[in-house]
Amino acid sequence: MVWMYFQMIVGYLFLAAGTAVIVLSCWNAMRAVQSRKWPECSGTVITSALEETRSEGEYLYRPAVSYRYVVGGDELVGKRVRFCDSFVLTRRSPASRIVKRYSAGSAVVVRYDPDDPGESVLEPGLNSRIFLSGVLGAVFLVGGFLTVFNAA
Repeated sequence: MVWMYFQMIVGYLFLAAGTAVIVLSCWNAMRAVQSRKWPECSGTVITSALEETRSEGEYLYRPAVSYRYVVGGDELVGKRVRFCDSFVLTRRSPASRIVKRYSAGSAVVVRYDPDDPGESVLEPGLNSRIFLSGVLGAVFLVGGFLTVFNAA
């Protein structure tokens, strides 16, 4: 009996996590599609570094890029290379490529939201990470449904 309740709680947690990840993926996909139509301006990369952290004996990598751009006389700073880029990578090379592509001092084309110029991106449009996060959310959702229905 206790095991059944435990399974149901775990199942509901998976359902909640899956739903949250899918909602976030859909939001990122919507913003990514919109960003292809945002106005462009020129910018300059301020910092570009590979952040390295260690978690459970494994190294995780994240490209940390910031850039400066001007919209309507206001100087702004952006940090988004592409949508859904806040995830860390377990392999060094993809993150390193982004850092090399956007080296400090280099000129970049910045797309910014005309309704909120502080919202910007260097690589507009959909990318594989958005789709992968949606798939991950779906896996959690299906796992949650199976766990709840098996417990009942």
